[in-house]
Amino acid sequence: MTHPRSLKRFFYLALSLCLISAIAVSACAKEEPQPAEPAGKTLSLVIDCEANRKDEAEAIANQLRQLGIQAEVRTWEWSALKEEFLAGNRQLYMTDWGSSYFDPFDLAIPKLVTGERGNYSFYSNPEVDELLRQATSTVDDEARKELYY
Repeated sequence: MTHPRSLKRFFYLALSLCLISAIAVSACAKEEPQPAEPAGKTLSLVIDCEANRKDEAEAIANQLRQLGIQAEVRTWEWSALKEEFLAGNRQLYMTDWGSSYFDPFDLAIPKLVTGERGNYSFYSNPEVDELLRQATSTVDDEARKELYY
């Protein structure tokens, strides 16, 4: 059996890798010829974080730079950063999300369900909302696994 803390680390690593992969795929897609970008236009982003996440944010920024994306890291105090991303003013941020239960409902629901307390990205998808609602309302472990995966 996998230790719950390993699952939590995997969850955060997977989210980081998904972001990097999505950016890499969009930056490197060559299926259709793309119109030339006007001179001086470069994909750029700022990764905002608290001081305890700066090393991780710098590692991600370095990987993005290797893909030709201009990436920088900015550190913030939590109260100022939270105010900014709740107002929708930041592009990308890194933060912690603690879980007392080490169960997907305590990680996925708050971060991915429309309007939930930790959905700072304003993600909204009715299909995902419904799947997660179903997963939280069943006690069948196999059914929960299928719904979460």
